[in-house]
Amino acid sequence: KTWVILFLNIIFFSLGIFMKKRSCSLIEEKFTKDNMIRIILFLCALSGIAIFPNLFFCIKRYGINLLKMTTYIYADNVSGNGINTIPYLGSLAMLGVLFSSTYFKMYGFNKYLLLPYIMVILDILPTGSRGNLILVLVMSIIPFIFSNSNSKKKSKKQILILSSICLVFVMFYSIFTYNRRPDTPNDPYVTDEMVEINNYVPLFHKSYEYFTSPVGVLNEYLKKPRFIFGINTFSVERNILNKFGIPVRYEHTQPVYETPLPTNVGTWVKDFYEDFTVVGLFLCLFVSKSLVILYLMFTYAIYSV
Repeated sequence: KTWVILFLNIIFFSLGIFMKKRSCSLIEEKFTKDNMIRIILFLCALSGIAIFPNLFFCIKRYGINLLKMTTYIYADNVSGNGINTIPYLGSLAMLGVLFSSTYFKMYGFNKYLLLPYIMVILDILPTGSRGNLILVLVMSIIPFIFSNSNSKKKSKKQILILSSICLVFVMFYSIFTYNRRPDTPNDPYVTDEMVEINNYVPLFHKSYEYFTSPVGVLNEYLKKPRFIFGINTFSVERNILNKFGIPVRYEHTQPVYETPLPTNVGTWVKDFYEDFTVVGLFLCLFVSKSLVILYLMFTYAIYSV
C-alpha cells in the first residue's frame, strides 16, 4: 500500500507538470534587481523581530555555547518547553534565502544576500532542529540547476561562494547530528557492518536514519491510519487559535512510530493523507506540485534574460 501511494504521488506530480502552462512574464517584471534586495532586507527585518528575542532568552537559559547544547535545546523544544517568543515569524528568513539564491544566480553576489543565511542560523539555534539546514541547501542549489541552457556559464566566484555557503550549513548539520548521536548505535536492528561504519564515520548512522526513516513511518501509519482534518496543513492556524483561547486540536509534534527505530517524520505525503484522506491527498499533491513547477518555470525563464 505504501508503494502504491508513492507511485500515485509521482503520477500526480507529472500531471501537475503537464497542466501548468501559465506565463511567468508578469512575475519577471516584478522581481527587478532593486526590488529583490528590498524584499530580502524586509524579510530579514521581520524575521529578526522573533529571532533575536528567541536567541537572547535561549542564551540566558543554556549559556553562550548553544552548539554544545543542541541536544538539550531540541529535547525541550519537542516536549513543548522550548523558547518561542513570536511563533512562525522567524521562518520568513527561509523565504529570504529563496530570494537571495535567485538573486545570486541572476545578478551575482551582493553582501546583503548573506543576511537571510545568517538569520536562518540564528533562528535554528534556539530550536536544535536540522530540517531547515537541509532546506537551505536545496533552496540554494535549485536556481543553479533549473536554469536556461543559454545561461549555464557559472563564474568561479559564484561556484566558490555557493560552495562556501553549502559547506557552512553542512557543518552545522554535522554538529547538530553529532551532538544527538550515541557513541555507538545500540539498536538491536543495527547490523555489525553499520556499527563498524559508524566507528569510522560517527555521523553515518544518525544521518542514514534521518534520511531513510520517512518511508518507514508512512508505511507504519498506513497500517492503522487516522484522519484529523487539517491537523498538519493548518497547524499554524490551529496553534494561533489556541493561543487566543479558542480550543481546537493542535499537536506540537508528530506521533512516534516504530519503524522499528522510533521516529516521527513521515513525509508530507503522510501529512496530506492524514489531513484530507486519500482523495484530498492526490488533490493536494496536484496543486502543490503545480506551484513548485510554477517556481521552476520562473527560474528557468528568468535566467535566460
